[in-house]
Amino acid sequence: MPTSISITEIDAAAPAATVFARLTDLNGFESWLPHSGSYRGTREVSSAAVSVGTTYREHTSAGPMTGRVTEFEPDHLITFEQQTDRGDLAIRIRYALSPTDRGVHVTRTGRITTAGRLLLLHPVVVFAIRGENRRTLAKLKHAVEA
Repeated sequence: MPTSISITEIDAAAPAATVFARLTDLNGFESWLPHSGSYRGTREVSSAAVSVGTTYREHTSAGPMTGRVTEFEPDHLITFEQQTDRGDLAIRIRYALSPTDRGVHVTRTGRITTAGRLLLLHPVVVFAIRGENRRTLAKLKHAVEA
């Protein structure tokens, strides 16, 4: 199964706590992250207070994905792992937040693994996800700096 890594970074003029609050409000994602061709919403969040073990369903162009929070360090780190119901796409997204003189530096590291029907489309899938990563961080930056 091919796996690719995608790293996207931004600097935001906002406190780490503000950025982290946006990333962990799974029920409120749509307030700052509108739907796109790839992302169609986050639903069925298992708990309002997100922590390790929180589960959710994300609707994507590849199909519904079941996700889980696997790392959680307030104002510093959160990791989401999700997989399509068919098991042909697995994504691990890790947000690391580092304070800067003007706010926070956000690094979004994605690990993208394809299998089955998406195996031969791996480069196309990675290209699409990298675009979505850039879009997500741009929307996050705009939301926390507004």
